[in-house]
Amino acid sequence: MNKIDIKEIIKNTIDGDTYTKAYEVFSNKKIILKCRRNEKDEDVYEGMVSGMGNKSYPVSATIDAKGKVIHASCDCDFYWNYDGYCKHILAFLLKINEVTNKKEVNQLTSLLNFYKKSVSLDIQLTPIFHIYGKEVGIELKIGKGKTYFIKNIPEFFDNIEKNLSFKYGKELEFVHTTTAFNKESRNLIEDLKDYIGYRSIEGKSYFDNKRKCSLPQIVFKKCLDAHLDQSVELVLDEANYELNYTSSEFDLNLVFEKNTLFIENKKQMRVFMVGRSYYVIRDKNLYCLDNVNNPHVVPLVIALFQQDLVFNSKLYNEFFTYIYPQVVNCITIINREEFEKYNNCSNLDAECYLDFKNHSLYLKYKFMYHSLEREEAIKQGYFPNIAQEENFFEQLATFSFLRTTKENEYIIDDEDWALDFLKNDLHKLKEYATVYISDSIKHLSFKKMNSTGVGIRFNNNWLELVFNEEIIALKDLDEILKSLKEKKKYHLLKDGTILDLQDKYIQDLKDIIETIGVPASKLQKEMQIPLFKMMRFESIFDQKAIPKEIEQFLYDLKNYKHKNYPLNPKLASILRDYQKEGFRWLYNLAKYNVGGILADDMGLGKSLQIISLLSSFKTKNPNLIVAPSSLTYNWYNEFKKWDEQCDILLITGNGPVREQLIKNIQPTQTIITSYDYLKRDLELYQNLQFHFMVIDEAQNIKNFATKNAESVKEIKAITKFAVTGTPLENSLADLWSIFDYCLPGYLKTYEIFKYEYEYDIVKFKDTAKINRLNKLVAPFILRRIKKDVLKELPDKLEQVVYAKMDQEQQQVYHATIEQAKKQIMENSSNKMYIFSMLTRLRQICCHPKLYLQDYQGESAKLNLTLDLVENSISGNHKILIFSQFTSMLAILQEELQKRNIQPFVLTGDTPAEKRYQMVEEFNQNSEIKVFLISLKAGGTGLNLTAADTVIHYDPWWNLSAENQASDRVHRIGQRKNVQILKVIVKDSVEEKILNLQMLKKDLFNLVIGNEQEFVSKLTLNELLSLFND
Repeated sequence: MNKIDIKEIIKNTIDGDTYTKAYEVFSNKKIILKCRRNEKDEDVYEGMVSGMGNKSYPVSATIDAKGKVIHASCDCDFYWNYDGYCKHILAFLLKINEVTNKKEVNQLTSLLNFYKKSVSLDIQLTPIFHIYGKEVGIELKIGKGKTYFIKNIPEFFDNIEKNLSFKYGKELEFVHTTTAFNKESRNLIEDLKDYIGYRSIEGKSYFDNKRKCSLPQIVFKKCLDAHLDQSVELVLDEANYELNYTSSEFDLNLVFEKNTLFIENKKQMRVFMVGRSYYVIRDKNLYCLDNVNNPHVVPLVIALFQQDLVFNSKLYNEFFTYIYPQVVNCITIINREEFEKYNNCSNLDAECYLDFKNHSLYLKYKFMYHSLEREEAIKQGYFPNIAQEENFFEQLATFSFLRTTKENEYIIDDEDWALDFLKNDLHKLKEYATVYISDSIKHLSFKKMNSTGVGIRFNNNWLELVFNEEIIALKDLDEILKSLKEKKKYHLLKDGTILDLQDKYIQDLKDIIETIGVPASKLQKEMQIPLFKMMRFESIFDQKAIPKEIEQFLYDLKNYKHKNYPLNPKLASILRDYQKEGFRWLYNLAKYNVGGILADDMGLGKSLQIISLLSSFKTKNPNLIVAPSSLTYNWYNEFKKWDEQCDILLITGNGPVREQLIKNIQPTQTIITSYDYLKRDLELYQNLQFHFMVIDEAQNIKNFATKNAESVKEIKAITKFAVTGTPLENSLADLWSIFDYCLPGYLKTYEIFKYEYEYDIVKFKDTAKINRLNKLVAPFILRRIKKDVLKELPDKLEQVVYAKMDQEQQQVYHATIEQAKKQIMENSSNKMYIFSMLTRLRQICCHPKLYLQDYQGESAKLNLTLDLVENSISGNHKILIFSQFTSMLAILQEELQKRNIQPFVLTGDTPAEKRYQMVEEFNQNSEIKVFLISLKAGGTGLNLTAADTVIHYDPWWNLSAENQASDRVHRIGQRKNVQILKVIVKDSVEEKILNLQMLKKDLFNLVIGNEQEFVSKLTLNELLSLFND
């Protein structure tokens, strides 16, 4: 046992009182423990500790070899809700300390005696292999210098298993531990231990299975191979041999005399077979014929050992036709020239006829001997060369030819493979045959492009692409692009020209056309596209061909930080340095009519940076801001606060009122509307041209198929910006959708984006594609996180607080989960049904009343939360409580009111104006201590820095949504340390959700490049796993 370091016990004690109580429990002597050693040589203790009352608690602890406590846990409530050791763990560790000290004294003497006889003896175990008929056996010698035969092998292995001492003679007595033997002997023991006592034949055996033990043939080979290039002792049919078991190739020396072929010095050799392996003894060497490079020679060796080969004329012809070509390179024949005079086999002349038709390549062949076809040559007395014929067929296989149902015909039925053969392998076929090609192949010609055939120009913040006549003349350009998408190597044009699709210029042309976003058939000589798409072409065009204006644009994209752009003087004195940098980034893009994503961390003042741009950049058209309805008043008040001169129009009211407001929009105005109103009023915006369009909380358009996404993309604006702290919540499709709004076409169509990036990044974490995508999006995403830019922001402390269900709540939970499992067996492929079952379990964790209205019992989570709230209020803290279930907020409100705590409540039904009023009052009124908020309704866009405690009542699948909610408090203006508490029900689905969150937080980092949690879409298997115990 590992002796515990008593300092470890003291170090993790919370206070002296806890240690005093622990010592009382230890002194009470009601501690049961047992110990086991794990694979890391750590002692794992498990047991029960009885407190000062009658209740017992399961306790466990893991101690490493240095006496350090690696892990300790207890089942009491104190352990789950506080850091450090509880009194039960401390008492348990004291007991371990007592036990290990006693054991150490008692064991020391016996351990010394034991190891004196077993350590570092370097004992050698030598095998003697026996072959007798079909039986295989082994005999063992043991010793160091002087050796002894082991008279009872099973007893020897029993001694090792039990670590017993045994005396072989005056000079050899030791404790049989594996460490007493040298490395080779330990390996031999490991190979043999499971087979001692094996009998190869029923009934009486040649081996007595004591001094000589039977072995399976496969174990014989394994043990023998362990002695490769070493000396081995072998008894073959009672004849003793000391041999070198060599890895050298067995060279077959043959003699040809008087029409007879035989092995030279055969009488001085022995050959035997064990299992499927043949062995040869020659010149004190043992060869295994498994090791020969040419396996075709083995049957010849065995046959010649059994009987010399006497030839007649027929046998000569068959030998030279079928055998000799396969072994000629690995045998030595004395009198070879005399022997080969009898070789009448002819050389093969193969003829091939190639034809390309119906997108396939056909090959017909003939075998010719002495200008005669094969069958006729045989009739004339010539012998076909079987080896050369088989080699011909092997070559066809390497070229991907397949046999057809027609006689002497092969085919490559894939056009791409067929063209690849004609380009790269046709000359290789000519090494084996005379090749004739059809006119259809003669008319084919391979072609590479000399350039992309595209030039570029700069025109008033637009990029103009100019295609040369050759590109425009390619009538089947769409088909060429289709072949590229299908990853073909070649494309066959109607005139017989074969384009090499691996050509860099073809790949570049594909990228250009896909980025333009029009079918290739509609290409014109000159095409005008947005300037931002130049980022996709930077590596395509030669630097000398890029106009100076475009060079300046590319330079400015990367060097915006020190630009001196005009900033509203009032805002210049307010903005922090990083916000001024954000303003310069926005202005720099806006100067070129290019949009982007402002993706700063929650609470860094993204709206103020947008206001600074709109109040400083002069435009001739109105601007439009789209936000969730709950945030429209926030935007309106922020503009009034920071830019009093700005003409702000808030689109609100009923349909006719909104219609009138939209019709009277003036060029100098900044319009604020909600996503919901924009969808309803979309037709009214069709004839309006905005300069800037800004969408707030842009994750609202992450699903590109929704009306939210479709409506914002239909608005006409010169420059579009997106504002969000989480541009990527569930999948890379989120990022694509936002880019499709602010930089349409930059990431191409979603189908192409998924093919080029999403699939390989999500499934295989393809680093090359991650880097390529990062390089593409980086210039158009600005993201800073709090810890990097707000050094003065107080700490955010996160803690998981566990609640343990009582018996009644547990019964409801377990009954529901068992019922859910049965129903899921019938609906295992229905993802939404499984999700509904999980929601039911989550509701029971919150409070069984959410699912069972007549439930009268307690909710462990509710009770713990109420205690946390009362403790926080007593410490003069203000608290936000978030939940996804508005019905749970109602229960919390009722329970808090019973305790004379009057909370504010914000849900999706709260009007936007009242919502703003409540936020203002909560921040200013010290009497209002608690704000109950629906996660979806209030997780974004609020500034609640008066609070310093956040309680997440129930976990959400998406960790970033929780973080957004927490950052209503941890943001600019916060002066206190912020505590984030997650209330989790122990041994429930909530724990699994928490684990799932932690497993799914890496992809955003890879693509965007900053810390941000990311939860990918749950798979069916992930959902099902949440029901496992």
